[in-house]
Amino acid sequence: MPTWSAMGPQLQAIEPQPTLGPEHRRLDVFVGRWAAEGRTESGPSGTSENMTHQHTYEWLPGGFHVLHRWAGFIGSHESKGVEIIGYDPGADAYEVHFFDSDGWARIYQAKARDRVWTFTGSRERCSIMFADDGRTMITHWDRSHNGVAWEPLCDVRATRM
Repeated sequence: MPTWSAMGPQLQAIEPQPTLGPEHRRLDVFVGRWAAEGRTESGPSGTSENMTHQHTYEWLPGGFHVLHRWAGFIGSHESKGVEIIGYDPGADAYEVHFFDSDGWARIYQAKARDRVWTFTGSRERCSIMFADDGRTMITHWDRSHNGVAWEPLCDVRATRM
């Protein structure tokens, strides 16, 4: 079986080698430890509940991807998970892979404009606004059961620790 390094020239003929660029550095805005508080909206999933989480964003080796881990509570329910965020030059967008302790797996496409990031998936979307000083992020999530009609899911305020 050939090794990856031995296959390098063959792979590069199919797809160019990734290179670090300013798009990757834009992810620095997330990197660090954050304390988050928020509230879910009432809806088909249940009544409105308080949310508290600790978030850690860190660069993976190579500097191409950011690993996001969180742990906390939605009401009295424990909530943990991971995301990996990376830039896809072919789509000119960020790709976000999400997995949580309740078994949900999601893929979002993300875009950044100034201090606002938008994550869009087939059933959920959010906007994240970073304060000028980079110490606060305000997130609003919406959900959809059909991808057409959207309703509020939750609002979260995170402060860099």
